[in-house]
Amino acid sequence: MVDQQKYLDGIHLQKYLNLILLFVSKEITTEFFEKNFLATRRNDPYWMSGSFENSISQILDTFFLDVDDYVPDELRDGTNKLNINEKELLKRAKCTLDKLQNQINI
Repeated sequence: MVDQQKYLDGIHLQKYLNLILLFVSKEITTEFFEKNFLATRRNDPYWMSGSFENSISQILDTFFLDVDDYVPDELRDGTNKLNINEKELLKRAKCTLDKLQNQINI
């Protein structure tokens, strides 16, 4: 029998998985990814209402903070240890993609 929560989470995760996959495969720019990831999350009632299962929520919330901490190299302040560059964001995106795929057993 299909777990209803896992089924719904899988449906709602698809847009994030697709976007992250396009980013890690370098089919879209970092700027395009950042803009669209943040906009998608901001307009996602499923995520914003806390509907994702806890482990998926933790992965997504952590990655949201990563995306929010991204600063293009030309704007980075080397003294701000919270800012991450494109290379670090890409590394974290790959890790997030793996974790999310494992959560929904793709």
